[in-house]
Amino acid sequence: MKRIVCEMCEGTEFIKKDGVYECMSCGVKYTLEEARKMMVEVGDTACAAESRPAEITSEPAVKRNSEEVENLYRLARRAKETDNSENAQKYYEMLLLKDSESWEANFYSVYYKSKSCTIAQITTAIGNVENCIEPTFRLIVNNVKDELDRYFAVKEVVERTQEIAEMMRIAYENHYNGIERSIKANFLSQYLSVTLAVSTAKCKPFVCLMNMLEDDEYIMLNYGCRELEKFLVGREDWHYAGKARSIIRRYKQIIDKEERERAEKQAREEQEKRDAYWAEHSSEKAALEAELQEIESRITVLNEEIEYNTKVIEPKIAELVKKRKNELPEEKEFLKQKKLVLELEALRTRNNMNLFKMKENKELATRLDTVEYPKLSSLRESSKKAREDYLKSIDKEIDALKNENIKERKREIKNLEARKNEIINELTKNR
Repeated sequence: MKRIVCEMCEGTEFIKKDGVYECMSCGVKYTLEEARKMMVEVGDTACAAESRPAEITSEPAVKRNSEEVENLYRLARRAKETDNSENAQKYYEMLLLKDSESWEANFYSVYYKSKSCTIAQITTAIGNVENCIEPTFRLIVNNVKDELDRYFAVKEVVERTQEIAEMMRIAYENHYNGIERSIKANFLSQYLSVTLAVSTAKCKPFVCLMNMLEDDEYIMLNYGCRELEKFLVGREDWHYAGKARSIIRRYKQIIDKEERERAEKQAREEQEKRDAYWAEHSSEKAALEAELQEIESRITVLNEEIEYNTKVIEPKIAELVKKRKNELPEEKEFLKQKKLVLELEALRTRNNMNLFKMKENKELATRLDTVEYPKLSSLRESSKKAREDYLKSIDKEIDALKNENIKERKREIKNLEARKNEIINELTKNR
């Protein structure tokens, strides 16, 4: 009959759980498709190991171990990608026994164990993560030779550390905020302890980054310099701030130099392409350059004319501006009538003090109401209208002077500048 034989421990006892087959001996899980591939024929009493195909039982131990490690990596990473903390912890711990030099197993076995801690264990858990960062970086430096792989490994450790530290900070803060006010003071020291642990854990990867990878240009140029600069914001009093700034300055100089050299190289290549193109279209280029020269000459002439005409019309404009202040006949009539009304009002006020001039005062009041006040109001309106019309006429004369000498030339210059830009763009665009 056929039975499933575990590739990890050669066990034959499995349980089906959540659609996958789990080995009861070592806990490794297999999909249905993977389980089908592991089906072998065994006798009623024969053990699975004895009845496996010859090519399996005769494999060298080194090869079997290598395949076992690769399978554990697949399972561990699959659990990590699906955020299955329980399985991830289990597989990384199993992997650590098989591959003790793996930075990934060393880091994530601690990471996932810490992630499953209780509120009371947060300080210890985050401390464990912090303590494993330096050994993890050392494993990366010593064992990961490919610079791209090393870059991603460092990046992953830094990001995961920040992630779990922040997760634990939020978890404890929510717990602390939910404590009754009457006993909250009893937990203040624990709150401060968690806060300090989180802060030091967040700093640790960057300290290791500077201490161990300061001279790794690939990592520092592509990741470290930028991340250090972001991390330094708001942490100017950090113990390592001075060193961080020094590293950032050093690598920014390298980055600036590379960008400058890249831009210069690109400019040279583009110029070579333009030169090659115009070498084949020399007549077209000559025509454009000749037109450009004519346009520049015409713009120069127009600007000189504008400058000359501006000097000529400036005195005329100044005289017109001065004329704006002239007093108009209508304004004089209004002021004359206003003066008369004020005199009559003053006379009526004096007559009010004299009982013998009541009749005269009454006639004076009638005159003011029926004649002088209406006349004053009419003269005020005509004076105001005359002033507005006068100012408009002066402004019109000023505009006429400006337009006559400058406006048309400026319009022509604008059109010439547009054509000039078209020619320059045609001569300098990438080919």
